[in-house]
Amino acid sequence: MAPSRKESDRKRPFSHYQRSHRRGSTGRLGIGNIKNGTSTRSSGKPEAIKKRKLCKLRELKKLSKTLSSFPYENLSAFNDNNNSKAKSSKKPAKATNSQGASKVKKITKDREQAGTSGVTPSHLKYDSAEYSASTLSALQCPANLCHVEVCAKPKSSAKVREMKNRLKVLLKKRKCKDVTVPYETDSYLRDNIEFIKIFLPVTEEREKKAVSTSNTKYQIHIFQMTNARYITGDWEEDETVTAKHWILPNREFHGIWDTLIFESTVKEDILNYAMTMLMYGDKQINRNIVCCNRVVLLHGPPGTGKTSLCRAMAQKLCIRLSHKYRHGQLVEINSQGLFSKYYSESGKLVGKMFDKIQEFIDQKDSLVCILIDEVESLAHNRKNMMHGNEPSDSMRVVNALLTRLDEVRRYPNVLVFTTSNVTRAIEAAFLDRADIKKYIGLPNAEAIYSVYQGCVHELMRAEVISPKLKLMDWSQLEGRKGQSSSDAAMKHSCKLKQLSIASVGLSGRSLRKLPMLFHAEYLPAQKMELNNAFWEAKFNCIKKQFKDLANLRKDPEL
Repeated sequence: MAPSRKESDRKRPFSHYQRSHRRGSTGRLGIGNIKNGTSTRSSGKPEAIKKRKLCKLRELKKLSKTLSSFPYENLSAFNDNNNSKAKSSKKPAKATNSQGASKVKKITKDREQAGTSGVTPSHLKYDSAEYSASTLSALQCPANLCHVEVCAKPKSSAKVREMKNRLKVLLKKRKCKDVTVPYETDSYLRDNIEFIKIFLPVTEEREKKAVSTSNTKYQIHIFQMTNARYITGDWEEDETVTAKHWILPNREFHGIWDTLIFESTVKEDILNYAMTMLMYGDKQINRNIVCCNRVVLLHGPPGTGKTSLCRAMAQKLCIRLSHKYRHGQLVEINSQGLFSKYYSESGKLVGKMFDKIQEFIDQKDSLVCILIDEVESLAHNRKNMMHGNEPSDSMRVVNALLTRLDEVRRYPNVLVFTTSNVTRAIEAAFLDRADIKKYIGLPNAEAIYSVYQGCVHELMRAEVISPKLKLMDWSQLEGRKGQSSSDAAMKHSCKLKQLSIASVGLSGRSLRKLPMLFHAEYLPAQKMELNNAFWEAKFNCIKKQFKDLANLRKDPEL
């Protein structure tokens, strides 16, 4: 007769438990048996093993509970607190339910794509004196102020004050309209700086001749960039993405600010608005007397760069305010992902999204920028909703959005960017809350010339177009208007100007696609040369674009 299970356990030698523990197997002292109290050993080394496994059980329960209710953004804090647990296990901990398991899987995947950068990527060392001095000077915007943006290397832990003092010595030797700093001569700066970008003051930009730089004031912004990007969604409903989240300054948005070219001073206007908003927050001005809703609305035809401008503006603000906010966060809300197939659930999803954003706002050293693209989807005109099938559910979404915007406006570290192509469909109450309503129209001939000039220079750099020439700026061409020149750069610049005038009416998105379309359709070669055939093919490509647009307008369905 075979012995019972308990009898067979008693007959097993003590070395069996030791071997099982060394192999990582649970054996008879597994977690499930300990939990149920089936282990009979009560003294000696088996008791120590039992205690260790009980501690492991408690840690696993706590870890599983944390993962199941873990917010999608606080990944660095989670990894810092559970670093030892992650190292001791190759497989991710299992969640308590399928919903939590989906979240863990998504978090792990996005974390790998984001890299090792955390929520606070900056390792630079600020002191209190430098912090307060930079905060006061950032609110001053004189005409002779020159902004110097310094990107430190990712692993640099240099002192900000030391870097600024060394840069000020080099900037004193700077000449008028010079956008370079010879920081390579200083070994300390060379080891800690990745690149430097100088934005000329208004006094130097307006002057055609060289002026003295002795009266120029410098505002130095030192920052570090990261690659961190995360995604959140409603995992119960087919893994719908409801928002994207970036830690700023982010390398994904590097260079967008310079490529955005507008006819008006929209970029400077929004920057001045943000600085004024910061000043009002620092001065603790009564919101009931002087209202500031912290909402910006950019509207206009599609393809004019509204969404890109919002992202670039958030990046620029985090750089210019790097002394006050150690890092920034951009949350781009997917309007379509907040609508639920269940009745009356859409308004709750909007509330849950802003609850997650509130966790970022509570971090006082973080600048939070919220981007709502195509805001008419969430803030639709409530009068038009009465003709729909579910007007009450759509109204809940609008009401939830308006209520949440009223709540976040009392925090000084929040700025809300919104974009729209159809302003007539936006709720009047939302339009009334927007502090800035900026129209972004189609580019004019001068802006188109700058876009084409950048495209041609980039193709020359990649050796797709030859020979390499330095095309003249629009202002230089206007100054030499009516003069004939045999210079190759002058000749091709005049051709490019004619092409820009012929392209008026196209959006910025269409303009940047033209070089690739032109190369594929008219000159299918690996390398192109600047000659008369090149420019003739360019004009033909422009004519084809306008012809395609005219045919689309003839379509009765559009």
